[in-house]
Amino acid sequence: EDAKIVSQDIARQLGSYWQSECQAVTNKLVKWDTGNTGRVPISKFYKAALAGDWRFSESLTYLEQQGAIDNSSTWQGPRIIIANYIEAMSNCVVMQEHYSVCCQTQCEGYLD
Repeated sequence: EDAKIVSQDIARQLGSYWQSECQAVTNKLVKWDTGNTGRVPISKFYKAALAGDWRFSESLTYLEQQGAIDNSSTWQGPRIIIANYIEAMSNCVVMQEHYSVCCQTQCEGYLD
């Protein structure tokens, strides 16, 4: 029972730290969303990866599987859906059978 309490406390502390990291990633993506559409051109996403930002290195196939790609415009090409990307499993720092530490959804505070 004590080990369970300690592990839950560690997960909460890690979750708090990870949320600040998630917010930093969100802020970057929102900055790149010059059209205020909630979407970022895939070229900007991968340009950051090529510049050394390891967070933006998931494959297009993986991003599509996570529902983070909008392919609806042939004119604009594939775009990252910011909200779906932030909530993708690649943004989880801990994943266990019974819990995970992932980016918190923007609505989570309202649901409590």
